[in-house]
Amino acid sequence: MLELQNKTTTIGVLDGLAGFSDTALVDAQALGKIFGRHPKTVALAARRGELPMPMTLLGRQRWTVGAIRAHIANRQGQAIRQAERRDNNRA
Repeated sequence: MLELQNKTTTIGVLDGLAGFSDTALVDAQALGKIFGRHPKTVALAARRGELPMPMTLLGRQRWTVGAIRAHIANRQGQAIRQAERRDNNRA
């Protein structure tokens, strides 16, 4: 797995996820390493909607890498649409 420093860039996050298939399961500890954050921060981010909610599998919280990728892409699309609406309202 890719070792990341505390200052994680978007490229670093995507590189960290790139090593996994969409069906790979990751837990908060693995995502914490990829995002450069504490596992509890990962869980809180899911509750805030910044990450998808994990599924429970065999009593443990897990995400599929595909769900993480899709969520990031969806959030990026939302941010782009918001910026476009904001720019259109200014014109």
